[in-house]
Amino acid sequence: MAMKRALTKAGALLALACFGLGLAAAEATAQTRQASVFAVSNVKASAEAENAVEAKKIAQGQAQSRAFRKLVSRIVDYRSQSHIPDLALNEIEALVSDMDVRGEGVSGTGYVATFGVSFSERAVQALLARYGVAAITDRGPEILIVPVYVEGGSARTADRNAWRTALTSLDLTHALVPAKVAPARSDITAAIANAYIASPAATLETLKTQYQTQQIMFALAETDGDGETISLKLIGLDSGGQFSVQRKVKAKDGGDGTALDVAADLAFDTVQERWKLAREASAPAAPAVASDGYGGTASAPDGGNFAPAYGGSMETLQVTALYSGLKEWQTIRRQLQGLPGVQNWDLRSVDPRSAAIAFDFPGGAARLTAMAAGQGLVVENGPDGLVVKVH
Repeated sequence: MAMKRALTKAGALLALACFGLGLAAAEATAQTRQASVFAVSNVKASAEAENAVEAKKIAQGQAQSRAFRKLVSRIVDYRSQSHIPDLALNEIEALVSDMDVRGEGVSGTGYVATFGVSFSERAVQALLARYGVAAITDRGPEILIVPVYVEGGSARTADRNAWRTALTSLDLTHALVPAKVAPARSDITAAIANAYIASPAATLETLKTQYQTQQIMFALAETDGDGETISLKLIGLDSGGQFSVQRKVKAKDGGDGTALDVAADLAFDTVQERWKLAREASAPAAPAVASDGYGGTASAPDGGNFAPAYGGSMETLQVTALYSGLKEWQTIRRQLQGLPGVQNWDLRSVDPRSAAIAFDFPGGAARLTAMAAGQGLVVENGPDGLVVKVH
């Protein structure tokens, strides 16, 4: 009888444990479902009005509009984003399936909060189809970001440092390439961090072993203490291979974010754009002949094909190419001219060690940096504008 009671009790405990595991699995499944590319989190909005109720309504509208712009930027190829017009708020509201709110702050006439906005996949897909645009929804493997923040020459090792906070404030979960941010490292000094950047291949192999992951980005942000300019240095390994980015970053004029916020966006967008670019179909191009930079002519890259014109906001970029000789210059020219979207190539001057170039490019310097990194080029700020060289 005692044995029977014991077995009965054990069976009940086993059933309870299985029930608990079932709940945990269901919760995990629900969390996986929630991590949809059609959801946008960490959207901050605030408003002032005659009363708090009206202010909240305005802030919610702001959050929905901002979330929709972020969604379009996430799932639509850059060349096609200009095809989507600015929508009225009621049109955006019709696409929203759910909203959540946290961190509310309410006063007599003001309201501030952080929103999560979920959009109906079917409604968004239908909207995009109306404008002849296809969404990119396939997702890449998760990447681990290892942040190092150097302020005034010293590495900040506390987890609550401003650089790590800027990265964790991004919507890392719902992106095409999801990301996690590793805890701050107490064993990495400013000197070690820069040594890591200088030896990307060895560094990435070491980090892959330490963190037991194949997708990783080492993100170094340095400031002299004023917080107005950030030196951003990235090395990483993703599904497209190894990449390296170095940029000077400042806060956007009139923007709400700090220079660190802008740097965090650039670091994260680098990985997202590389994933999207890997999935872009090759577009037809027209043959052309280009100057070889030394007084002669040469066939355009890739068998005489230049990248065709692309939609989207174009920016004219002034770039100085630095190289050690003819071979490096030809590599830089070939890789730059082969980037999708390059237009109006203008070789303004050339000498044995440098060349001054101007061209139009969709997305400007930030997108050029991300795309060039995938071609083995480093784009960074110089005293007279952008500088490009072979990595």
